Amino acid sequence: GHASVVQELLHAGAPWNALDRQGRCAGNHALEREQQHVVDILVGHAVRCELLLGASGRRARVNEPSASAESTEYLLGDVSDACERTEGDALLDASGDAVMMEWETPLMEAHAEMLCATKGDVLNIGFGMGIVDGFIATHNVRSHTIVEAHPQVYRRALEAGWGKKANVRLICGRWQEALPQFEHGSFDAIFYDAYAEDDADMHELHTQLPVLLRPGGVYSFFNGFCPRNVFFQGVACQVVKLELEAQGFLTHFRTLELEEPPDAEWDGIARRYFHSRTYYLPHSIYLAASDAHSAAVVPLEGAAEQLVALNRGCVSLLAAAVGCEEGGALLDAAGRQQLRDVLLEQVLPHLHEAGWVIAPSWRELCIAADAGAREAQITLLANLRASKLDANSAAVLAHIAGSVSTGGALVAEIQVAVVPNPLHAAAATMASEAPATHESVDYEQSRVYWEQASPTRSAMLGGIEQVHPADVDGSLELIDYLRSCHGLAQGVALDCGAGIGRVS
Repeated sequence: GHASVVQELLHAGAPWNALDRQGRCAGNHALEREQQHVVDILVGHAVRCELLLGASGRRARVNEPSASAESTEYLLGDVSDACERTEGDALLDASGDAVMMEWETPLMEAHAEMLCATKGDVLNIGFGMGIVDGFIATHNVRSHTIVEAHPQVYRRALEAGWGKKANVRLICGRWQEALPQFEHGSFDAIFYDAYAEDDADMHELHTQLPVLLRPGGVYSFFNGFCPRNVFFQGVACQVVKLELEAQGFLTHFRTLELEEPPDAEWDGIARRYFHSRTYYLPHSIYLAASDAHSAAVVPLEGAAEQLVALNRGCVSLLAAAVGCEEGGALLDAAGRQQLRDVLLEQVLPHLHEAGWVIAPSWRELCIAADAGAREAQITLLANLRASKLDANSAAVLAHIAGSVSTGGALVAEIQVAVVPNPLHAAAATMASEAPATHESVDYEQSRVYWEQASPTRSAMLGGIEQVHPADVDGSLELIDYLRSCHGLAQGVALDCGAGIGRVS
């Protein structure tokens, strides 16, 4: 616990990562004895050293081949299944090391759930056994791109039918050669799990993320840093967090508790690459602001205004649960987490059933706050997520984010007044109705009908003289649906079959 002595030793050149005979460093001992001030000193020094070392190593690599020797050896070698050698399924390289193993399934499921929250365009770098891709496919995303460098693994993916799946693009090649073909802002989420690559490769990918991701996009990777030493892993996570911060990302490591794989599952594996029951799942959000999103203001009106007015206590709690140290959080970290659990169980499900789809985006605001987001970053993230929601849900989310700056407010009792979201109901109805095919339309009957009809209001309305409320409501629902799901550009619109011009 002698912080001044630790600082003197470090200044004198003592290595922060020296190990004793039990394989433990000074950071391990400080953690065990709960000497947090010493841990902070060691982590700060270690991160500075690693950043300098990484920069030096990348400069030395400038004139070397783009692929490391280990990566080249892997890509030229064979891969094989390990079903007969281990208790669980695994994919091995030519030297018997595991490329991927079945025990990773719950990790991949958690990664996929996070990556697919916006249902957008997802990129996975490294197919392996296809575990994460299998989970991504269950989330009905807009598009799913897979880049796999090993030719044999690529052929396995083809044989498994991935080349024929709807909305899936399977690319064979190293990501370093494959990614330049994509346009700026092609993806909403990127996952990185390439085998036999090093820190320099990861750093290179991180420099390209701002080009590949749209504002508000999510990035994650398989976190196998320093599997034998939790302190070393913490330092590595902090280094990556700072590197990503320099690229415009806000990064948080979510803790997942696992069932430790049985020892038999590692039989036949040359090197065990995971030793803990705790996994730190990386969640990075790209918060580069465009003018459109930074200036976006969603008005609180109609059903959204009514929901907020009737549920001011719940809305204040939702803001307080996000919390922001800059805005003066009302609760500490433990208190915020307890409140979040209550809201996720007792409030948000009722709102979701009524058509208010704010829970996934609200959870991201919480994660951003935990990662140290400032008020402006939380507001920006809310605006980015609001652009993917119906107008009513977007307005409520923006109102919650705006209330974070005041710290929210605590109430003694939770009461929820449920107000249906008409925009969500209209969108769901429209999405569920399949459009008629050309073959189902009797064009001849239609031609005869309109040739005989007079060009009058009554004829256009099917024999009635005035527009009724039900017709108006139907037209307004259509407009609300188009505005909330597709946006209405300030340009030229085409109204086919305008009739009396009600929709126009």
